[in-house]
Amino acid sequence: MSIKIFVSKDSAALSLGADQVAAEIAKEAQARKLDIQIVRNSSRGLFWLETLVELETVQGRIGFGPINPNDVKSLFDADFIKGGKHPLALGLVSEIDWLKKQERLTFARMGITEPTSIDQYIEHDGFEGLKNALNLFFRFPSKNQLHAKMICDKLIKNLDTGIPITKMIKANI
Repeated sequence: MSIKIFVSKDSAALSLGADQVAAEIAKEAQARKLDIQIVRNSSRGLFWLETLVELETVQGRIGFGPINPNDVKSLFDADFIKGGKHPLALGLVSEIDWLKKQERLTFARMGITEPTSIDQYIEHDGFEGLKNALNLFFRFPSKNQLHAKMICDKLIKNLDTGIPITKMIKANI
């Protein structure tokens, strides 16, 4: 079974060498014949800890940071994959004080999911707000609801006409 290692891939992490860190992790794991899966996730916003490397464990994700490409070999030498101690170990990421004190609404999935994975987005309650809004909208019928349905129907019929959607909406409001 592959060991999952998460490495941020947002612009801040990339500017601090995240691609090089991920490449070094892959190279070192291959040299040691370790079965790993590198997941490129979004950042958690702990920019002073970038490049943040997270190791998935049964207890949760263990963080290491800030990691630069020169630190990678020492992570493997310390056997971080099996819980070995390393000076840049941060413990459970979910227990980092700065994150733990936050109530993340808009950014609840930041650093947890791959930003381009719809399946992971849905798995972590993505689209719940949209579902709730639509349920509310259709629970209380009104003339606005009928008007919105007419606009949606027209938009769907005309999507392949090449007319910009904003022009279609303005023409029907």
